[in-house]
Amino acid sequence: MVDILKARKHETVNLPAVVHRPWGTYASLKEEDGFKAKRVHWL
Repeated sequence: MVDILKARKHETVNLPAVVHRPWGTYASLKEEDGFKAKRVHWL
């Protein structure tokens, strides 16, 4: 599956699933020219 996504240059191959920060975590859901959508969880 990963090879298929890489071949299609899908954005999820390059984005980490969850990023941890001192204030909580976030996950990038979608990224295109002009916008980025993230799911944010605060501690």
